[in-house]
Amino acid sequence: MTDVPDESPRRYRPSRRVSPTGEENNSRVLTEEFLGMAVAYSNTLLFIGYEVNGLVEITVYPRYRFSSDDRVQGHLGYVRVPTGTPWEAILAAVDAVYDTAHNNYRIAATLRAAEVRTQGTRYEAAYEAIAELFRESWHGFALRLQRDHTVEKEGVKFEGVPPGPVLATWRGEKYTVRVFPTGSILVLKGDRRKSLQEVA
Repeated sequence: MTDVPDESPRRYRPSRRVSPTGEENNSRVLTEEFLGMAVAYSNTLLFIGYEVNGLVEITVYPRYRFSSDDRVQGHLGYVRVPTGTPWEAILAAVDAVYDTAHNNYRIAATLRAAEVRTQGTRYEAAYEAIAELFRESWHGFALRLQRDHTVEKEGVKFEGVPPGPVLATWRGEKYTVRVFPTGSILVLKGDRRKSLQEVA
């Protein structure tokens, strides 16, 4: 694994140097030599994929798991750029993905803790019953909701259109489910879809 120093973008130099071509120092830009590599950068791990349709997909993972985070996926997001893109621009985009993911995690963890304090064990039971139905298969579950707008599974009725908030009815009570694009799960008691609609 290649470590990328945690420095300001202006001073960044990839630890693996590539011989310059002409007058350009290719170590300052994404080149084909990096394709397929795993790279550690700051609080993230990056998997640099291969070029498809002119763009390289870089998958961003957290270097350390957020404590108390409940997720539907391991990765935080993607950065897609063509080869030749400066590392300064790539790492700025990676930082933005991480910052958004960390903010979403804090929102989910804080609101979940507040629900536990006010609702107690019944909320915890509802949370687990609802989240267990899609935690390992959110992508397919979301596609089905987008198509049908309603899904019933193991006694829970889901209504809505992801990626927006979804209403879940469990044992006659309504809960709002929000799965952030960065992967964190949020479940709140009652129909709170309107208030969560604008949460990133």
